[in-house]
Amino acid sequence: MANDSCGPTPPATNEPVKPGTRIVHCVKFDRDLPGLDRPPWKGELGKRVYESVSKDAWKLWIEHSKMVMNEYRLNPSIPARKK
Repeated sequence: MANDSCGPTPPATNEPVKPGTRIVHCVKFDRDLPGLDRPPWKGELGKRVYESVSKDAWKLWIEHSKMVMNEYRLNPSIPARKK
C-alpha cells in the first residue's frame, strides 16, 4: 500500500552518532536527535531554535525557505519598506 504520510520522514535511527554530539529533543520529529552546532540567530528566538530543533529538521527548514524565497521572488539583500 502507498505511504499515507504527507510529511517528511524522520532520519534513520541506525545512523551512528559521534561521541560528544549535542542531542536535543526535536520538535519536528518528536525524537532525540543531534542538535545544531550553534544558534542560527542572536537573541531569544535563536536560543529556542538551538535548544529544540535538530540538524535534520533545520535542513528541511532551509530548503523550504529557499522554495518560498524563489516562489515569491524575494530578495533578502533588499531591506523591507516601511509603510
